[in-house]
Amino acid sequence: MTSLEELLLPYNRIKDISMLLDLGAPAGAVIDLAMNPLDNTSICTYVPALRDAGYTVWDDDILPCGSPVLTLTVSGAGEINPAPGEYRYEPGTEVFLSATPRISGGGIFSHWTGNVADPDSTFTSIVMNGDESVEAVFVSGDYTLTIAHSGGGSGTTAPPPGVWAYRTNEWANLNYVVDPGSFWGGWQGDFSGIFPGSILMNGDKTVTAVFGDTGYDLTIAVDDELVGFTNPATGIYSLADGTEVDIMALVSDSTYLFDQWTGDIGDADPDNPSLQVVVDQPRTVTATYVQPVLTIAVLGQGQTSPAAGSHTYPAYTFAEVTATPEAGWRFAGWQGDAEGTGVLDLYMDGDKNITAVFEEIPVYTLTMSVEGGGTTEPTAGVHTYLAGASVPVTATPVSGWRFSHWTGDAAGTEPGSSVYMDGNKSVTAVFVRSEFTLTILIEGSGMTSPAAGTYTYAENTIVPITAEPAEQWKFARWLGDAGGETPSTSVTMDGDKTVKAVFEERTYLLTITVLGEGSTTPAMGEHFYPFGTSVMVMATAEEGWQFVRWEGDASGTAPFTTVVMNADKSITAVFEAEPEDVPHPADKNEDFRIGLSEAIAYLTGWQQGANPIGYAIRAAYLWQNGEVYAYDETKDPPLCWVLAK
Repeated sequence: MTSLEELLLPYNRIKDISMLLDLGAPAGAVIDLAMNPLDNTSICTYVPALRDAGYTVWDDDILPCGSPVLTLTVSGAGEINPAPGEYRYEPGTEVFLSATPRISGGGIFSHWTGNVADPDSTFTSIVMNGDESVEAVFVSGDYTLTIAHSGGGSGTTAPPPGVWAYRTNEWANLNYVVDPGSFWGGWQGDFSGIFPGSILMNGDKTVTAVFGDTGYDLTIAVDDELVGFTNPATGIYSLADGTEVDIMALVSDSTYLFDQWTGDIGDADPDNPSLQVVVDQPRTVTATYVQPVLTIAVLGQGQTSPAAGSHTYPAYTFAEVTATPEAGWRFAGWQGDAEGTGVLDLYMDGDKNITAVFEEIPVYTLTMSVEGGGTTEPTAGVHTYLAGASVPVTATPVSGWRFSHWTGDAAGTEPGSSVYMDGNKSVTAVFVRSEFTLTILIEGSGMTSPAAGTYTYAENTIVPITAEPAEQWKFARWLGDAGGETPSTSVTMDGDKTVKAVFEERTYLLTITVLGEGSTTPAMGEHFYPFGTSVMVMATAEEGWQFVRWEGDASGTAPFTTVVMNADKSITAVFEAEPEDVPHPADKNEDFRIGLSEAIAYLTGWQQGANPIGYAIRAAYLWQNGEVYAYDETKDPPLCWVLAK
């Protein structure tokens, strides 16, 4: 390049001129760098070096060395303006900075570092009073929104096609512009519809914008704009062929209801306010609105208010309807969109059809009867009444009687009652007597208070009765309608009553016991006798026994005694065993005879010292005086052996 005399590089946005240091041009060559944003090294180091090498360097409108330097950098995947690099400014210059919020496949703007005015805004500024370093920080998103285009038409979207990062729960705004000659086909995927909108980024989302090359007009209308509206709003929409559009009919006048869709709705349900149409031809759909109608019919004989027919009401209000039967008929109930038998308050949230049903009232018989003394109202007999009637009945007793209770189809003990006529009924008034007789009788000797006889008392009177026995008699018990053994009692007069006081003669107890072997007449035991009775008692000893004496309330040794019963008495007959005869020792054969030989033998024994002298003398005495002797237990030996009589 030795022939280079002039290098003209103005207005080329050149920052770095380090390559010019090896230019090799002749001294005096001109290098024009005017209006280039040279970086700090180039203006402070390379320009002086070129001049020192003999070049003429034109640096018009280039800030001198020492001007404040702004160093811009990017952290993460993102774009800023000015782009990353070094920039020199006059002192005091306010430099405006911007960051693209997000780029396809990149990150999300987070913040600026450095002395910027607003570090959190994508648009900010910095005042260059000295060298400054600013970094735009981009971070990865939590979820991605993938935007795609489809269809034979064209258009643009915001965001454009690509993959865009978003933070959790950040709203992503979606918009579109259709190119001329193309038709908008709506959104598909995680967002749908034909309008711009926003999608909540709570997960990875994919949205496709459909642009068609053919299309049709969809006309949405309402029959009365003062009553209702639609979403999308009424109007004409040019949409791509095959676009599905969801339309909702809404009410603006609350006294009206959505009725139906009319027009080119295809196979959709005309009664559903939510309509989906496919724009595969020119279509016009119209939402119609009405106020609800109440239709009233009558079955049987009766009237309604309002009268039978059709009546229009504001929506969501209450329609009051009453039913009144003709004579001889009754209201049975509502049918259709109402039930029950009362006054209706129908909530008119739609058309309603009701029927008031009346039925003829049947006639039933009431048969009145009387049992006992009294009358009834109605009188005894058969009476007719309409079904459903409540018939009052009363019972009135005649003198000496009272009303007791109702039987049959009435109940209770009150004289006034009522009978509900839902069928044939039969009622009997039962009357009972209100006075009763008390008959008092006496058995035995005594008296009563009241005295024996017949008395009349009012019903349920409690009559006290006492019994008083005659002398030497005692009260025994009550019989009949009174009981017990106490002399005082009472009788409740709830019917005719008969009472008998039983008196018995006063008796005393004679107790006879036996000690030993024997018997008595009367026999041993307890015996009762009237006062003053003289009782003869005889004692009889068993064989081998002998009667000895009486003890207790009798005395003596005779086997006969008499007891006078003027009190309870107790006597004992005492028997003792008869003593055995004991032979004399000299009576060897014990025949109660002492012969000569027996007397001599016993005397010989005395002489020999074997027998007592008294016994020997007694033996000789008995032999000499007759030989036969007896034993006297009352005497001591040897005198107990005495001559037999």
